[in-house]
Amino acid sequence: MPTLYLMIGVPAAGKTTWVTEHSAEPWMQHCVYLSSDHFIEEMARQNQTTYQVIFDQAIGPATEHVNLLVDEAILQGRDIIWDQTHVSRRSRQSKLQRFPSSYQKIALFFPTPETTEWKRRLESRPDKTIPNSILQQMNSSLEEPRTEEGFHEVWTIRPPVQPKK
Repeated sequence: MPTLYLMIGVPAAGKTTWVTEHSAEPWMQHCVYLSSDHFIEEMARQNQTTYQVIFDQAIGPATEHVNLLVDEAILQGRDIIWDQTHVSRRSRQSKLQRFPSSYQKIALFFPTPETTEWKRRLESRPDKTIPNSILQQMNSSLEEPRTEEGFHEVWTIRPPVQPKK
């Protein structure tokens, strides 16, 4: 049975880092990894600029690209790791509805780190600055996923906090 792993959490909650740290695990070896951020970062590299500078121009094409890749992966019956924020039930519902009943749907939920750790993580990404008002709006909109939404399982993932220096 193919599986969708839908990542859920605010920016800098640890989603992409967690995938990177676990990418060698056998279950991940057959997954298609999809991320609009990955597409935007690649576009920035190709244009010799930064994520932040190119974001407004790139988000539309990045979203279209990811949607095409999702459709292709579904047709092929591939396991998918979908790395975006997906903070609201409404946004998740529109994504989950795209998948046939043959898919197992697992939510990977990354709670927002405590304020000091979240700030440290955000500051560690100088070329990927997100306005504080948007971060706060996303955090206040964050709804913890539930199986009632259509997930077969919900995994809550709390990446380790970096030691203070």
